[in-house]
Amino acid sequence: MRPWPLRLAADGKRWHVDLDHLRRLVTDRTRLIILCNPNNPTGARLPASDLDGICQVAAAAGAWVLSDEIYRGAELDGAETPSVWGRYERVIITSGLSKAYGLPGLRIGWIVSSPQVVATTWAITTTRQSAPAR
Repeated sequence: MRPWPLRLAADGKRWHVDLDHLRRLVTDRTRLIILCNPNNPTGARLPASDLDGICQVAAAAGAWVLSDEIYRGAELDGAETPSVWGRYERVIITSGLSKAYGLPGLRIGWIVSSPQVVATTWAITTTRQSAPAR
């Protein structure tokens, strides 16, 4: 795993991604780029142009993009955070009701991706849930 931290802008007021740094980190061995948008703990939201850039870098390597969008919907200014969905065919999005909607007790979450990834994930989670405790 190779960390790819957000950078503080020169004005010291907002966080942003460094796509050049990401390009240097990603190799032909990279299989997954993980991000949290909106970001935790900074609250930074990646603009659509950055999401497009991340997807372009992933596509060049044949990597997947996993975007945890658990805080999407909790924006205080009312502007919806762009999603990575629809920007690239190898995308996995996770989210749920615990953070933005304040409903952690419900334990409801979801994954959005290709039908094959969703089916595989569903098979794994249902197998683990039905396995006897050891």
